[in-house]
Amino acid sequence: MFDIIVANGNLNNGQLSIKVGAAQAACVRLWPIEPKSSRAYNMWKPPCLSPDSDMSTPSEKLRDRWLQALLLRVAEAGWRTVTAKQVARELGLSAGEQALAAPNGVSDLIDHFFDRATDEMFDSLSKQDLGALRTHERVAAGLRAWLEALEPHKEAVRKAAGRGLLPWGAGAAAKRVWSIADAVWEAAGDTATDYNRQTKRALLSAVIPRVVLYWLDHSDPEGLDRFIERRLLNAMKVGQTGGQVLGPAIGFVERFRHRMRTPPA
Repeated sequence: MFDIIVANGNLNNGQLSIKVGAAQAACVRLWPIEPKSSRAYNMWKPPCLSPDSDMSTPSEKLRDRWLQALLLRVAEAGWRTVTAKQVARELGLSAGEQALAAPNGVSDLIDHFFDRATDEMFDSLSKQDLGALRTHERVAAGLRAWLEALEPHKEAVRKAAGRGLLPWGAGAAAKRVWSIADAVWEAAGDTATDYNRQTKRALLSAVIPRVVLYWLDHSDPEGLDRFIERRLLNAMKVGQTGGQVLGPAIGFVERFRHRMRTPPA
């Protein structure tokens, strides 16, 4: 057996260890896709590996199990620590297992909730032919796929916002929304390494909160498509004038946070 190391700074300890046979080792080495997490690896695993092979880490398995059970109560109870602890007890998770799955408690579970949507976005786009689409259309496809992954838990998104823990609504705002924007651009096939890479992600980071706010308040898919297209086209125009987007973006995030603290009646 060979121990193949797939380097990736987003994985636990910066790498994922995969034990495969000699014939499969070459396939893994030549596999062109670099997963964002071992959960994403399970979705995107090379065809030479068994479809039953599971590369999730122990912490990810525990986190998935805990989050899945918690989501059944979030719509009514919200993302509350007491609720998360109660669910963990019902699942039989020890204190050590809870610490392994989510050392920062509910914040880690919320992060995982949005990370799962990003993984599912990659999985959905991998089944679509985006080659004929223009750049902003590929980005729009990524945003739609991400929102579709969140759709079954729309109220959980609203509750996260109301608690001030929506990824772009807390202290780690910039890092989280940037991560989502980076994933969408990567899924769209962006390979830029110069300053354009940063500009693209900054512009999309300004668009994402507006899109989510619209999505939370509307249920018309065609209307959402038109809204996303307008926002992206506007961002492209703003991009021609450089940093003028950053000030308005910061102001909007604050208005977004204030509005989402009180869900509509």
